[in-house]
Amino acid sequence: MRYAKENGSRRDQMKTLSDVAAAYDEQAKANEILAQEILARVHPFPAEVRENQRWRAGWLMAEAARLRARAAELRRIESCPSMN
Repeated sequence: MRYAKENGSRRDQMKTLSDVAAAYDEQAKANEILAQEILARVHPFPAEVRENQRWRAGWLMAEAARLRARAAELRRIESCPSMN
């Protein structure tokens, strides 16, 4: 109980679905930026390394898409009348 008093109640510390969705969007953006950086620097490396790095960049982009889809789903759930 002392922790809750010092740091606010547990309810105050809980993130909303919008907060989680925003965090997913931020991570998606970071993934996209990293993928772009990987692709921009891949050219001078041997073919095997380029192939591996392109795979990593593709995975990051796919993960970004999944995160954005999950963020949209959370926002949709939060906007449902039964949630309010």
